[in-house]
Amino acid sequence: MLGIAIVGPEGTGKSLLFELLTGTAPQERTLSDTFTPPVGTVSLPDSRLESLQQILKRPKYVPLAVEVKDYPGFTSGTPSRLLNRILPEIKQADLLLMVVQGFSVAEAERVLKATRAFGDELLILDLAIAENALKKHQQRLRGTKKPEQDARYKLLSRVAELLEASKLLHNELTTDEKKQLRDLALLTLKNQLIVINVDEEVYAKEELREGISALISEEVGTSHIIPVKLAVEFAELGDEERDEFRQLYGINEPLVPPLKRSILKALDHIVFYTFNEKELRAWSIPAGATALDAAGAIHSDLAQGFIRADVIPAEEFISAGSEKVAREEKRWRTEGRDYTVQDGDIILVKFNR
Repeated sequence: MLGIAIVGPEGTGKSLLFELLTGTAPQERTLSDTFTPPVGTVSLPDSRLESLQQILKRPKYVPLAVEVKDYPGFTSGTPSRLLNRILPEIKQADLLLMVVQGFSVAEAERVLKATRAFGDELLILDLAIAENALKKHQQRLRGTKKPEQDARYKLLSRVAELLEASKLLHNELTTDEKKQLRDLALLTLKNQLIVINVDEEVYAKEELREGISALISEEVGTSHIIPVKLAVEFAELGDEERDEFRQLYGINEPLVPPLKRSILKALDHIVFYTFNEKELRAWSIPAGATALDAAGAIHSDLAQGFIRADVIPAEEFISAGSEKVAREEKRWRTEGRDYTVQDGDIILVKFNR
């Protein structure tokens, strides 16, 4: 299951966001020697999966879910014993959900400054790791070859230079370079979504909220703006009462589904589907993954015994209206293990049992 770490400065609404996404109020909010992050599961919306279920009507229907953990604010100056309690887990996350406050347009520059400041904390932590790795690798090369001729040394040197220049590695490195650095688990290699927590007055004014969001997205990274406190209050209301209050605040659409869509997009994974007589399920794998990777995501036995995969885009299946018609019209394709899975593929793996 994909993992999300909620991070950010203190007092920005991280725990409220956790409650909004998971429906569970966290029990512990401060970083201590005994801290364990609250954990919750979030199902992500998927209109294709909903359409497939209308056709297939399987007894078990499993949308894509992600695990969310809520972490207290921290800095590079946080005592190392406390940082060591949370950083290993945060580094395992597939997405950093960075929460900042933006309660008015007048505060937009302050919000940008706070976002940059927290981002700098991540850069400082990564730079220490990169410089240490570079030093150790240089020592290993001593007496064998010139460091500047070694590919790993050149990559680590470039990483250190980028971090010193306050560049996010996720935006600056190629997919292959990122793979080569997985062992370091650098924070700025992670996908990031900046959640801007505003009040209801700012959110109700489209021009204002778009101004804040555009400023953050342009200067720092992908962002999503939402009045977290109001969204939590809405979640406690019935459907009819919630609609009335949305109209009162001038909010034209539900607040949580767009946030979940932003999370799915920021994860930079593609979604594929499987079904059998009992179940329809959504899965996710990194963009560029193969049919063999998809089989392994489902179960290791499928990857080990992989023979072939029957594949059809969900849109084509939905257009056909049934599995029977899709097969009669020869819309299914047979693909091998090296096939690059496309977002929205339905994949039925054939394997040796």
